[in-house]
Amino acid sequence: MAILTILREQIQNFGIIYRVAHYENKASYQGHYLGYFWQFLNPLIQIAIYYLVFSVGFKSASLEFILIGIIPWFFISNVILQGANSIFNQIHMASKMRFPLSTLPSITIVSNLSSFFCDVFCASNASRDKKWGFRVLARNDLLFCCDGFISLRVFDF
Repeated sequence: MAILTILREQIQNFGIIYRVAHYENKASYQGHYLGYFWQFLNPLIQIAIYYLVFSVGFKSASLEFILIGIIPWFFISNVILQGANSIFNQIHMASKMRFPLSTLPSITIVSNLSSFFCDVFCASNASRDKKWGFRVLARNDLLFCCDGFISLRVFDF
């Protein structure tokens, strides 16, 4: 019963989750020189460094294998680190507004989804095999992240 209650709360408050996540994305990168673009540029720089070290330097891994592993890792690590502290960091908002506390970790997930989807799109275009590259990368990344989302929600109770 508790799982159904939490899922119902998530569905009923999706508008609030989306609006707060959008506001957080704008507010967190407002002080940066590159602004919102930095959210997409930072993972791309890290992927380029990993590619240069492992593919060019060690000649051990192809770009596709690096991307399939590192893009979900960026998403899951950010969601777990930020989601674990989301209630503590936003307790001021929860005390002023009336909505369930179970939506706060979902706000973190939704705010990190924009950079994840951008990374998946960029990775699919960087793939050597244009016909199968997007399907393989998107399917593997999304399955990995759905599994991470389910396990994160289990720890949320």
